[in-house]
Amino acid sequence: MKMFARRETLSAQRDDNVRRHHRGGRGARLALTLTLFLLLTTPAVAAPSTLFFEDFDQADGALDPQIWSDSTATISGKRLCSDEQSFAFYGHPITSNHVRVSYEFSAAGAAGFESYVILQAGSATYDAGCDGGFGDGGLCTPKIARGMDNLATATAIPMATGAEYRVQAEIDHGTVTLTIADEHGSVLGRVSLDTGEHFTELGLTVGRKADGQLTCADDFRIEDLGGDSAAHQP
Repeated sequence: MKMFARRETLSAQRDDNVRRHHRGGRGARLALTLTLFLLLTTPAVAAPSTLFFEDFDQADGALDPQIWSDSTATISGKRLCSDEQSFAFYGHPITSNHVRVSYEFSAAGAAGFESYVILQAGSATYDAGCDGGFGDGGLCTPKIARGMDNLATATAIPMATGAEYRVQAEIDHGTVTLTIADEHGSVLGRVSLDTGEHFTELGLTVGRKADGQLTCADDFRIEDLGGDSAAHQP
């Protein structure tokens, strides 16, 4: 009888182990199924893609008119520079609704901290960047403007001549977010505005007034952040 009771006990333990194994297997299969479901139903986030990049690594002089449709700024020392306020328009249309425009800039004189991303929507021209015209110089006031009308501004940022700064404008379905950062990427100022516009032309300005001191830009980049379509590339 004792032997029979032991066999019954061992059999019960084995059955319990088998049940636990099957429950564990069902749990693992359920977790795997849930993981696969989430992978299939979660929308993929598109990585930024560079639509255009210009490092201005060319001989001094005018920009290439096959790439830049209109410009008054010129290349000097492998950067885009000007003494007085000058501009350059990228010569191919942008159709994406979500893009980022960025570049580095520096000023040789305290009055030269003025540089903008140009945003064109039909006949309307917007600027997003540093206004150097406030105070006694050595300042950048982040602003978004339409024509001569300042629509959004942030606190003025003290800047040092010769130092590198970054201007970045992200356009997401008409909402423009301007960020000014130092050479290490630390954000110095930011301002945002819903313009309601669809921008199709992009460019930049450098310089403020003719004082013999250059304001220069470098590494101009346009990125598609996952808009409905892509920019035309040369």
